[in-house]
Amino acid sequence: MRNTIADLLVRNHLESYATDGICTLCEAICLAVSEKNKVMNLTAVKEPARMALLHITDSLSAAPYLPQNARVLDVGSGGGFPALPLAAARPDLRIVALDSTAKKMEFVKQTAESLGLRNLSTLSARAEEASHNDSLRGSFDVVISRAVASLPILCELCLPFVKKGGLFVAMKGEKAEEERALAGNAAKTLGGGDWQSIPLSLSDGVESFSRFLLICEKVGACEKKYPRSFAAMSKNPLK
Repeated sequence: MRNTIADLLVRNHLESYATDGICTLCEAICLAVSEKNKVMNLTAVKEPARMALLHITDSLSAAPYLPQNARVLDVGSGGGFPALPLAAARPDLRIVALDSTAKKMEFVKQTAESLGLRNLSTLSARAEEASHNDSLRGSFDVVISRAVASLPILCELCLPFVKKGGLFVAMKGEKAEEERALAGNAAKTLGGGDWQSIPLSLSDGVESFSRFLLICEKVGACEKKYPRSFAAMSKNPLK
């Protein structure tokens, strides 16, 4: 399994993370998720080898773009992606995994503790409520999210957490450019600047998947009325 992870990282231009230490940690993450998946729905990807591509390698595709020593919030972390692999590969980062499902956050917490990932903590809360907490709002260097919601909604969930000068990083698939077209003004309403789009290709040598990192710098203030309730966001997303 470690060799599979290392080979995938090298193939996908992430060779700097293909060390024995990182690959051993990522192997343990896959095995822990696979085992817990038997009793809790953490992911639709069941096989550890498949997780190595679709979760580990995909999560680490963002690692080269995160600033050194950043305080990072993973919104909608679920089973711990990208938080767990990022914590394993980037010990300089201070990562908080946030999800509304307490049982998932307990799993992520226990996994991090068992692997000695002291740079990862967890928070069980709804993002649209937590970002109105003064101790969290505008306090993160980077807010990252993967496979959570459409980009206009994701902007409203994530940008309030980002400090001025910090980054919002949305990990998206092949429809990323369509979503970006819908979310430009939404980001600006919430204090975000222009988007940078970084195209990536995720491959195991047999299959290839289009991936994009959509990165937006926080350049201004976010009005206190945002984020709204999730129901309001869903019914009337910012355009």
